[in-house]
Amino acid sequence: EKIDKKELPDSLKNKTTGELKKIVEVKSKERSSVNAEIISLNKQRDAYIAAEKAKNAVNKNNAPTLETEVEKIIKEQAKRYKMQID
Repeated sequence: EKIDKKELPDSLKNKTTGELKKIVEVKSKERSSVNAEIISLNKQRDAYIAAEKAKNAVNKNNAPTLETEVEKIIKEQAKRYKMQID
């Protein structure tokens, strides 16, 4: 792609086209690895949340948590406005 050198940040203005392509390639690989790490961490987070919910369901400790209280409030507000939450 053609990019006007005037639009580039100061640190890249004096680079040759070949150098810019290398920089873009390196940054693209970095971005891909960061995205892969984000996906992996999100899966771990989801698994942890599911495990905690299962653990709390087994304990049947019905102690109010922030999550359960917020959920209860939202459901009450939805009923007030005749909305339905699935």
